[in-house]
Amino acid sequence: VLFRHYINGAWPSPPELVVLALVSLVLAVLSWRLVEEPVRRLRPGPVEVTAGWGASVSALVAVGLALSWSHGAPSRLPPQFAGLYSLDVMWNWPCEYRKVDGLPSSYCTFGAPWDSAAHKAMLWGDSHAQHLAPMIEAGLAGEDVSILLYGNCPAALGGTVNRQRADMPTYAAGCSGKRADGLAYLGAHPEIALVVLAGAWSRVATTVSASGVPQGQDGTGLMRRGIDEFLTEATSPGRRILIVADTPMYDRDPIPCVIARDAGLLRRPCARDEPGISQAQHEARTGEMSAAFRELASSRADTAVLLPGDGLCASGACRMELDGSFLYRDRGHFRRNLPPATRRALADLMGLTAAVRAALAPSPPGAVTAGEAPESVEKAP
Repeated sequence: VLFRHYINGAWPSPPELVVLALVSLVLAVLSWRLVEEPVRRLRPGPVEVTAGWGASVSALVAVGLALSWSHGAPSRLPPQFAGLYSLDVMWNWPCEYRKVDGLPSSYCTFGAPWDSAAHKAMLWGDSHAQHLAPMIEAGLAGEDVSILLYGNCPAALGGTVNRQRADMPTYAAGCSGKRADGLAYLGAHPEIALVVLAGAWSRVATTVSASGVPQGQDGTGLMRRGIDEFLTEATSPGRRILIVADTPMYDRDPIPCVIARDAGLLRRPCARDEPGISQAQHEARTGEMSAAFRELASSRADTAVLLPGDGLCASGACRMELDGSFLYRDRGHFRRNLPPATRRALADLMGLTAAVRAALAPSPPGAVTAGEAPESVEKAP
């Protein structure tokens, strides 16, 4: 009863809650009649009590230590599920953190060496920028491009548009500080030829506010305003901007259903269509924001927009597996520990590699779709 909410990651429905409450009462009565009352009638001596107590505690400690030392006994899962073992495992991706002159902290840089690369770019955003980084790295492997992963906030935030988070009281102030530092760095380094913007745009839009516009009103318009403000300050001759729109997102964490379906453990199976994301669901959730991005890109010669769903959901159902690997870490993020070949294939499928190459190429960015093969950037020696 206590662990019912772990069944496939789903919270009990109202009827289930009623049944669980009744089951709890029945179990409590049975425990009282069959266990507690008989034990109370026993009159063991001090030696028996001490021995029983010691044996029980020792058994519990032994089982707990065994589970702790084995990290939850992952051997019970088939080998192909080792990469899904935990959120930390699925987020693991080695990246060099280095002190960048002009920025107050150390940042992840990947690709060619930052100081000597022929082409430099900045990947700016929240955790959705972080889950794109391994794909960009795999897609541009061997090319003389270095990318700096920057910030914990979408680029739309930190100006006149902000997001208040009850779980992080300093979030809005932190975004403002990060934005100011990042824009100052871009202003001092015109050699950064590309800025890639990523974020959970549609979800964040439901929580933003501005002076005179309370949270929950015109979220898409506020996000558009925030991006407009950012672009005005970030532009530089020859610099291009690539906006990566929302990636498909589940309604709830899909990992429990994947484990229940394929791992062979004794778990209640999910519904036949779980886990899954349809193209219609993705477009309903993100269509308004995608349209705003298209409109914005059409008004600026230096800006292109990539819609990942166009490549990932082309068949009517969004891809959740590729090369035998489940792609997601949770309901909204791709795994960062995917094999390099799978990361490269995923980047190609969503059009990410093509979009970055097109933005770094001498020709105007224009519209980029999945499968295009624009002129490649200079190869590293």
